[in-house]
Amino acid sequence: MTRTIGIVGAGAVARALAAALTRRGAPEFHLLVWARRLEAAAAVAQLAQSGQLVQGRASAAASIGELRHCDVILVAVSDAAIEAVGELLLSEFTTQEPGSLSFPQAILHTGGARTGEDALAALASLDTALGSLHPLVAVSGDAAPAPELFAGMPFAVEATTAEATALARDLVGAMGGFEVELPAAPSRSAAREQKTRYHALATMVATGVVTLVDQAAAAMASADPVERERFRRAYGELARSAARNVLRDRGASVLTGAIARGDDALVDRHLAALAGTPNEPLYRAVESAARRMLNEPTAETPDPS
Repeated sequence: MTRTIGIVGAGAVARALAAALTRRGAPEFHLLVWARRLEAAAAVAQLAQSGQLVQGRASAAASIGELRHCDVILVAVSDAAIEAVGELLLSEFTTQEPGSLSFPQAILHTGGARTGEDALAALASLDTALGSLHPLVAVSGDAAPAPELFAGMPFAVEATTAEATALARDLVGAMGGFEVELPAAPSRSAAREQKTRYHALATMVATGVVTLVDQAAAAMASADPVERERFRRAYGELARSAARNVLRDRGASVLTGAIARGDDALVDRHLAALAGTPNEPLYRAVESAARRMLNEPTAETPDPS
């Protein structure tokens, strides 16, 4: 049976989900897209149908109430807008006659900082599971994201029922991704805190890489945009190589450079070269974190597979 997936939103994540769920080789879904502007929803639906050998079909909904008959709804809006969408869904879904009410099996938001039960609390009275499906991916604002954007990428998944969790995992698998399980939390409040901590660290990693590369490039060629772009590409490739090392083994074992070698004289020269600039505190923060990592006791790393 073909599942109907509702998507709320028309931004970068909504477009990426639409492309990934209709990618070649995915199960056949019907996507029903709603956004505050109908033309924006229609553009997302058209994007989902524009690739070659797409699976399923996609269309735009004129009203968010049309999503009540979907099997699952993905609320793909900014973190600040999730609560408002939950309230709007509640208002639209409860305008029917009581005898004709039907709800999706699950409503999942794609934000990383809050649990579904927390961010979608307005929907707690409905007969539907709440949860979240967060792609741990740096999704840019590409107008036409690649259908394979999520292939091989991690997702954090949680829901209020086992059935909804399994459904979320099915969607992750359909997009070619895999689940990264958050540690079990002893209470709802602990689960909320853990989700926020997980997202804060994800932001630190993704934003940190982009920021460090841009800061380094600007420091080398602040007055010449062509030269700055050249260094941005160069330091970007360095960041890519470092990321490959991280995926290959534990951080301390693949750490490179003066700090890893214990070359304190060179580190001092680095700090002298950066003295008084905005990059000096950044270098010191990285140095401090790297030294802590190097001083940690080594242990056998379990095979993630």
